[in-house]
Amino acid sequence: MSSSTSSRLTLSLGDQQLAKLTNESPEIRMRALEQVETRFIRCLQHGEKINFKPVLLLKQLIRWFGYTPLTAADRVLALMLELMRSDYSDAVVRKIPCQRLEAELEKIRKILQCLQSTRAMELLDNLNSLVIALYKETNLSPGKNSSGESQCSIGEMELFSIESFNISPEDYEPAWSCASVDDLATMKTMVDTLTIDSDLQLQENITNLQVKLWDYPVEQLCQPPHILLQLLHVQQLQAGATLLHVNRALLTFVKLLQRRLRIRNKSLDYAFSVKAQAEMPQQLRVSSVLALILNGCLELLGPPLLEHCNHNWHLIELSVEVIKTFGQIAEPIPENIVQRLAMIVPKLIRYCVSLDVANVSETPSLVKKLMIPRLESLIFNGLLLDVITLSLSENGTIDKPTARTLLQPLILDSSYLSCVPMRMHELCNLCGVICTEAAPEEQQMLRLKQAYSLALAQLVAETKLPPMELLQEQRQMCLVLLLLGSESLMKQLIQAIIKCTSFYIAKPELRQEAESLLHTLFDLPDERLRSCALRLLKQPVVEHFHAFMNSSNYLMGCTNTELAKRHILGLPMSSQLLRKLLVQGWLPGQSLQLQQWCIDFLIMVVGLAKLVSCKDFNEIFKIVMPVVPLLVCRAINQPQLQHMLWELFDPDSEYLEPPQALRGNVCYLFHPDAKFRKDAIGRVAYILVWQDHQHKYRPAMDKLCLDFIGHDVCAIQPPVNYYNFFCERSNLPYSRSLNTLLRLLETPDLKPSIRKSTLIQLNVILHNWEAVESFTTCDGAYVLCLKALHDPLLRDRSGGNEETETLLPAVSILLRVLFRSERFRHEFKDNAEMLVCLLRCLFLMPHETQLRAEVSICIFQLLFHEHMTANDASLKLDVDLSAMVVPVSYELDSTIPPTAATEGVALQRHLLVKHFDNNAAMEAQHWRLFMAHRICGSPEDLTLSGVRELDIRETLKLKPADLALVHASLVHLQVQNQLIAANNCSSHETLHQLVASIQLFLVLLRGDMLPAQCSNLWMLMHKYLRLTPGNEADMQLYMELLELCLSCLRHRLPEVLAGLSNALETDPHHSFMVILRDGNVSLKLLHLVTDCLVHLLRWHRQQNNSTWHGKLFEELSTLARTHFEERKLQHVRCVLSVLRHLSERPLQLDNAKLQVASTSTLPA
Repeated sequence: MSSSTSSRLTLSLGDQQLAKLTNESPEIRMRALEQVETRFIRCLQHGEKINFKPVLLLKQLIRWFGYTPLTAADRVLALMLELMRSDYSDAVVRKIPCQRLEAELEKIRKILQCLQSTRAMELLDNLNSLVIALYKETNLSPGKNSSGESQCSIGEMELFSIESFNISPEDYEPAWSCASVDDLATMKTMVDTLTIDSDLQLQENITNLQVKLWDYPVEQLCQPPHILLQLLHVQQLQAGATLLHVNRALLTFVKLLQRRLRIRNKSLDYAFSVKAQAEMPQQLRVSSVLALILNGCLELLGPPLLEHCNHNWHLIELSVEVIKTFGQIAEPIPENIVQRLAMIVPKLIRYCVSLDVANVSETPSLVKKLMIPRLESLIFNGLLLDVITLSLSENGTIDKPTARTLLQPLILDSSYLSCVPMRMHELCNLCGVICTEAAPEEQQMLRLKQAYSLALAQLVAETKLPPMELLQEQRQMCLVLLLLGSESLMKQLIQAIIKCTSFYIAKPELRQEAESLLHTLFDLPDERLRSCALRLLKQPVVEHFHAFMNSSNYLMGCTNTELAKRHILGLPMSSQLLRKLLVQGWLPGQSLQLQQWCIDFLIMVVGLAKLVSCKDFNEIFKIVMPVVPLLVCRAINQPQLQHMLWELFDPDSEYLEPPQALRGNVCYLFHPDAKFRKDAIGRVAYILVWQDHQHKYRPAMDKLCLDFIGHDVCAIQPPVNYYNFFCERSNLPYSRSLNTLLRLLETPDLKPSIRKSTLIQLNVILHNWEAVESFTTCDGAYVLCLKALHDPLLRDRSGGNEETETLLPAVSILLRVLFRSERFRHEFKDNAEMLVCLLRCLFLMPHETQLRAEVSICIFQLLFHEHMTANDASLKLDVDLSAMVVPVSYELDSTIPPTAATEGVALQRHLLVKHFDNNAAMEAQHWRLFMAHRICGSPEDLTLSGVRELDIRETLKLKPADLALVHASLVHLQVQNQLIAANNCSSHETLHQLVASIQLFLVLLRGDMLPAQCSNLWMLMHKYLRLTPGNEADMQLYMELLELCLSCLRHRLPEVLAGLSNALETDPHHSFMVILRDGNVSLKLLHLVTDCLVHLLRWHRQQNNSTWHGKLFEELSTLARTHFEERKLQHVRCVLSVLRHLSERPLQLDNAKLQVASTSTLPA
């Protein structure tokens, strides 16, 4: 390949590819890292050029460490090291100040301390050393200036341009006012002071600028020479103390802007209407200005760690004020900012939720670790809520579905909603605006929570429901029974069934609830709970049968027989419940004791035949008859039960009516034992003879030789393949042919030969599954099936053999209809005539193989109709009938029938996907906190012990990490702890952190701090502010506490305002007074003190006069003159700001001093 071709194929790393390094998806981030790493390292190894932005790559690699969980830290650090070793590091050194880079590396170090990775720490040490060496070589080292801080070259500052802010013509509006020529010149000078190369000088210049900002209408700062944009540019380049100064200046700008907007709202404003639009002066729109400031703040926010709170709180305070100003102008937030906030919020929440501890004793340390990240999370949750509210206005930037999606992290943040109820109320109102009707998932969530609340209340002694009310609420309880896994709850439900027995006769709706509950308990998929339920349900049954045996009454006021006739056998029973009990005793995994109990119950029911009259027993046995086929099958390997049943179904006994005895004996035609089958055929024939004593039907049963018929008449081996019954699967039209044949069959006096051929044709059509469905919807289908089977068996029919031969297609049609239609199976199941006709078919043509097989299958369907599910290709049974000789092939369906309990499990799984976005950890924590709140009450009262002894699953019990998160979310508790710690602190370094964290709490709470907290806050500040600092360390702490005092005064905390006023009143040597009298005081310190006094005096407008006002006025008047003579004009501005507010007060002045003052004036 030629060199020219090679040069054209230079590799590149585009901005979009580098942007993927900070994608929300961990998979995308890792893939992007691998691609960047591979290309960059390969180019370095082969000496090839690569087109990319080194500064952007380094920033993206630094941002990598802000994502949790942290992955591939050593690879990222190695890549950063290679970048700084390469020639591309020159661009980094030119664009990023040393102090800023060192600060970012220090953040990374604190993050890596949790990993305990030796390799990563070694790489970071190497990177630190390399950075220091690189900046020394380019004369940007900290050691090159006397301040000991990083420098920023003039060349760096000259990079400022309006174009770098991506400002479009739409971001401008007509100017509200214009600066004079002199003011414009002054502002240009102010801009020049921001391009200085010394950090200390730059900080001093920013403080000067902050003081001067009050001299100009705020809109002029948004016009050329664009002081505001220059400040934003400096903000993006600086770190450490300089960044704090910039943020303070920007906060002052936002406060001025808010004040200017309030004034404009109260006054008329006319723009330059006489000028042409093109000639009108322009200024940046307020919304565009606010968006630029907010974007800059969000860009600079560090990871949520305690140590980073010191710079983060300024940025967060600025963000809060900007969004507040957006609300003031009633304009929506730009969509890109909304989306950016929407990325920060879930990231902070994930960080807080991801922290965990293994031991309860570690909870306090976790609370401490969580405090600042959670505080930032709470603040940004509120900001996102405010931003979406603004953006949903008429000219909003987001639609309602998007807003609902963005709010989802807040909806899932349980501890936020419980610990900040005001925000929860706002969120509910906003969701009501977005969705006028509750979403299905919200309704399901509410339903599940109501069920949990009821169930948990039942586990607490003080809130238990009485048995009858509990039974009426059982459906809701059962919804969460499996989810809670509570044996205590289940025991109470079972006790409610037993204690309400006396009400079941008079209150059928209560019995219905009891039976529904028993259905649920019998079908519980949890083996532990199901076994426990069956053990508990055994007791009342045994007691009732003991009462029968002992001739005592089980229930006062009602005989045992009367209860049994009402189908109350210790428990309110039904055929469906008996069927479930049979199936439960059949399960292979069930314990032997429980299996035996199920058998014993059936033995006791059958045994009642000898304890009560035949009439009463027939009444009792009505609930048993539908399950007789299953009972016979279950008794195959139970000799005692089988003997009792066989005796019961004897036609000569008087226990049952003949139809019931016939049905019972027919079941034995499928018995695996040939002897039982043979005897059963004899019994069936005997009953049929008794029924046809007038000899109306064929065959003549009293003339049949049973030995000739054989005992395997229904034992079809091998079973018929079900798949062949509906073998016609083509889509050929059948409707016309079907209707024609049905009309023909309805013709009276139809010849047997024609009837036979018509039925055969109909049978052929009904080999199609869909055709059978059409047939079953016809009006005469039911009668047709019955008559086609019944009429050929009549003796007086004249058709002879042709009539008899119609039975074959008739039975075949019936077989397919029964498989296809559940309605037909249900209608024919109790039709004794249908069963008798099928049996007569067997006896009439016992050696007709096809007929015998199909009749056997029809009988089988009538016996086991409730257990069948059929389609065109397969037959499924929900019970295992392998013990019997089943005449047709089938599949076993092990699907658990739906109950209230299984519905609750399905509901929670559905909500995991739809409501919790498949976040299992968030879902689990949500339900743990919900349980804890229901048991303990308010978030403040949550304890691990309050939930520990509760009989619920361990996965639903509060964890130490959950408790830590809730405590960290209780801002009033945490701020009180911080204040106590600060008041007891003796370490300057720790106190710096505590003051910064209190500032961040003030950002959230603002004026909502409790009186006791305000008092403690004032005690902390008064402790250090009453005396002037004695050394540099004390001065730094004093400045931070002074700034904290200013924040308290801005938020008008009453105790702080009153405390400071009283301190100035009673202490003439208060540090404020000493600093004001100091002619050499720094501008920064003076500005903070005078700012505090200005805010205090604003509050004093509504208060009584104070004597210190007059004394302060006198001293400041003299001080202003002194500063003016020394040309300290910014000092003069600060002093005059206080004098202006003092002059608005009624002052008590010394007349002598006033006369002296009046004889002298300030020089011009």
